[in-house]
Amino acid sequence: MGVKLADWSYWHNQKRARKRLLGHPKKGSRAWFQRNRKRLPPGAVGSVMDYRQKLGSLGLKTVAYGSNVDLLNSKFNEIVNTVKALDCKYVVIYYGPCQSKEQVLQDAKTYNEIGKKLHAEGIQLCYHNHCQEFAKFDGEYGLDILFENTDPRYLAAQIDVAWVTIGGEDPAKFIHKYKGRCPLIHLKDFSKEIVTNVLNDPRLKGIWTEVGTGVVDFKSVLSAAQKAGVEWGSVEQDQLRDLPPHGKHQSQYPKPEEAWGKVAHKSQ
Repeated sequence: MGVKLADWSYWHNQKRARKRLLGHPKKGSRAWFQRNRKRLPPGAVGSVMDYRQKLGSLGLKTVAYGSNVDLLNSKFNEIVNTVKALDCKYVVIYYGPCQSKEQVLQDAKTYNEIGKKLHAEGIQLCYHNHCQEFAKFDGEYGLDILFENTDPRYLAAQIDVAWVTIGGEDPAKFIHKYKGRCPLIHLKDFSKEIVTNVLNDPRLKGIWTEVGTGVVDFKSVLSAAQKAGVEWGSVEQDQLRDLPPHGKHQSQYPKPEEAWGKVAHKSQ
């Protein structure tokens, strides 16, 4: 299955999200790759169904719902109901500290338990990596330990290609490694060749850049994604140069598809 595109923005609060989604629907939606978009917080539109209807009116669809262990344990039924109401099949956990092998194994146990419950509801749990999972324990990456000790039915991967690169590895290699277990990827880029497995490394400040203008090898990434059966490739515009994600893209590309064109050109 080919890689579909979705724009990703990190919404810091519901007030801003509501303004961005409802106040500038063309700038924040259909103009971005024409059809599909990653999720916004349901509270941004007042109710889950209002949110889904608003996205539908713009020709958009929710792809994944971001959460964490605490929320999934304390509000499991509420989250399941929301995800189903959004006609969404993925729940993504975005962070694990990865400070020791024992901690990773404990997280694996927790993800298995949560993932099994979600699986019974027809929902797939995914884990989104950063760079800290590329710390090694007994010669093995934390990320590999995590996936080796979880059931593929209960935990899939959402590979963030920039963070894999920052971790010192080839993202195409990891997309291929988890073929059949990686339905989602984040297409993200950075401007400096930095290798670290420390998430708060000060060298990471201000490195993010538009997809296709940095150091990530998108030719190999997109090829691997196609072969691995990735369903969604989410173009993630991180915080950058003190400008909001859309504003940064718009300041350099009057037509957002021009930004993607750089990636497409680079992949040829």
